[in-house]
Amino acid sequence: MAEPSVLAIIPARGGSKRLPNKNLLELAGKPLVAWSIEAALASGVCSDVIVTSDSRDVLDLAEALGAKARERPAELATDTSPTIDAVIDAIDHLQNPGHGHDVALLLQPTSPLRTAHDISSAYAQFRTHPEASLVSVCEIGHPIEWTGTIDSQGHLLGLDIQPGRRSQDYPPRYRLNGAIYFAPIPTLRAARTFLGPGLRAHWTSTPPRTSPSARRCSPGKIVPGRHADQLTPPSNCCIRRTPACDGWAAATCSSSAVACAVFPL
Repeated sequence: MAEPSVLAIIPARGGSKRLPNKNLLELAGKPLVAWSIEAALASGVCSDVIVTSDSRDVLDLAEALGAKARERPAELATDTSPTIDAVIDAIDHLQNPGHGHDVALLLQPTSPLRTAHDISSAYAQFRTHPEASLVSVCEIGHPIEWTGTIDSQGHLLGLDIQPGRRSQDYPPRYRLNGAIYFAPIPTLRAARTFLGPGLRAHWTSTPPRTSPSARRCSPGKIVPGRHADQLTPPSNCCIRRTPACDGWAAATCSSSAVACAVFPL
């Protein structure tokens, strides 16, 4: 049986309201999107890697790093455009008679700590059941029964706490971590989602705090993912929780706001 042809698609839109031009902001010395491109190319899994963007600067960088580039049509590059539409467009862009791909791999630039090994390990698992999609997940740190919503009066609603039941007495639960999505292309076209029938999970031991997602608190550089208690900010910075960051920890600077580091707790 021939090895399937895998196409890695990296959606890197130029516009972002929360963090303008985020895909070109530097993370540990290289543009954010470069981490995903380099991981895909080094994984040994991908027949092709394509970056889809409406930014010429992003596309030029992608080609310089060895990836293919798809200039995304304007109607697929709005704030409300579904990612799946850009993914299908990128697949179609490389679909030529006698040459196509069998498997789509979605790599979001906002998961830069995903490595080439992570990709190859997930692909090895995907190959055991190639008819179904596979996504990367990580364990939730606390029972979901301990979570709820807060209403306009400040009441905490929806908890399901059982007296005397310890956290370790609850079954482990998992969430998508946004790092890796594999899907057979025929299934992806039909379902128009990577979360299709028979969805399987690739569990990673990486805790959420080492998988930062770029979020906007103040303008500036993105910095490597470290937990708040591991940060050594400049003297004019502070570590604080902020509702604007959905309860995440942020290093924010006064005046020029030269850096903004946002990490899941």
